[in-house]
Order: sequence, then C-alpha cells, then structure tokens
Amino acid sequence: MNNRKGFTLIELLVTVALIGTIGVIVGVSVNSLMDNQKKKSYDEFVANLEQAACVLVQSDSRSEETCASGVNNCKVYLKDLIKYGLVKKTTDNPMTEKSISEDTTSYVQVTITNGERNCKFVDTVCTDC
Repeated sequence: MNNRKGFTLIELLVTVALIGTIGVIVGVSVNSLMDNQKKKSYDEFVANLEQAACVLVQSDSRSEETCASGVNNCKVYLKDLIKYGLVKKTTDNPMTEKSISEDTTSYVQVTITNGERNCKFVDTVCTDC
C-alpha cells in the first residue's frame, strides 16, 4: 500500500503557474483601471480649465474682433485663471501630478466665431496626454 503524504513536484509547479497567471491577469486589469481613471480625471481637469477660460474671456469683454486680430490676444494662461480666482492654485494636473501654478506655458486658446466661444486647452507640459 502506497502511503503518500504531500504533493508531487508537478502538482506544485502547476499550482504556482496558475497562481502566477491569475496574478498577471489581475495586475494588468488593475493597471488598466487606474489608467482609465487617470484619463477620466484628466478629461474633467481639461473641461474645467476650458470652462474657466471661457468665463474669463466673457467677463473680460473680449470681442470677436479682438480674438480675430491675433492668436495671442485669445490665449488664457493658467496663471490668469488662478489670478482671477477661477481655478485654485493648488489644483494638480492628473497626468503630471504637478500643481498648475508651476505650469507657466500651458494655456487655453479661445476663438470666437459668429459670437460663439470655443475654448481648447493646450497642455505644453504633458506631451502624451
């Protein structure tokens, strides 16, 4: 009579392989979920900046003629949004995880066509966003 105690080497290898495979699948799924959440947060961040810039341009009474006279007339830098209290100084860019107060080059480009304002965020810091 064969009295076996314990597991064979093959049984242990199969178990370790299964646990490893499940671990990889879970890791990839969690990483994908985190990336999707970061992208969603970034999209909300951009929408808030664009909305704030449109409000600033409207309250600043910038007209269609002013914006048509040159692209630079309708750039709203993040420091202006902070200065006028439309965005908090402590707001972080979700992709770079840096405060927008440190970003001196990104801006919102505002164009006015037929009285309709279009605001588009230009992120010069995050190149793969």
